[in-house]
Amino acid sequence: MLFGKVLLFIYNFVGSYGLAIILFALFAKLILLPISYKQIKSTQIMKVINPEVQKVQEKFKNDKAKQGEEMWKVYEKYNYNPMSGCLPLFLQFPIIIGLFGVIRQPEAYVFIDGMKHVSMSFLWIKDISVSALDIARANGFALPTFLAMIIPLINVIATYIQQKQATANQATEMGGTMQMMNNMMTLMIGWMSLTFPGALSIYWASTTILGILQTEIMYKFMPITAESLHVKPVSNYTEVPSGKKKKKT
Repeated sequence: MLFGKVLLFIYNFVGSYGLAIILFALFAKLILLPISYKQIKSTQIMKVINPEVQKVQEKFKNDKAKQGEEMWKVYEKYNYNPMSGCLPLFLQFPIIIGLFGVIRQPEAYVFIDGMKHVSMSFLWIKDISVSALDIARANGFALPTFLAMIIPLINVIATYIQQKQATANQATEMGGTMQMMNNMMTLMIGWMSLTFPGALSIYWASTTILGILQTEIMYKFMPITAESLHVKPVSNYTEVPSGKKKKKT
């Protein structure tokens, strides 16, 4: 597999399996950059139009059919497809599954000739080929257990931040549902980090932190506004009896 060869190349260059995984995560982010850009851009556009969406939801809260119709008018005004943020995510799945497979089974895809010569220690973790839960079972409430829990804890915190970052300023009606989904996602990642090999937890932590940084950089240096979408802000218009919009003077 190509990804396995890439990871092996990085490992031969740096000489550390743990560091190679972090650099491999950076490589993964780079190849997924065009797809990630579209996904982040979709999130930015949603933040721009969200105030209007909230007004529509409040105005037509007792008429769901009319509410849906008016929300689509808002989407059309900004040339926004609410499904546009989902498509890039689905396109990433095959690549992500391939990347995870390489990390989860290095003996099959990376170190085909054997792993006896490969050191599994990294930083404070003695063996990243086993899970934090396995380390806890073997050592009880000893220092190795607490050290092994650091990466899963980082994953939980980073995932929570990333989810909050992605859903900030969502429509009020969606807030409760999105918050529940975010919490479930965070707990699921925490459990996976405990039960999967440490190498996979390191990879997930690396990609999540890189994703947070990538989003912050795009928000700061490539912000999207109503003007950049070639739509004049709502505050520049007023309603007239005919139902048409007239520019304020």
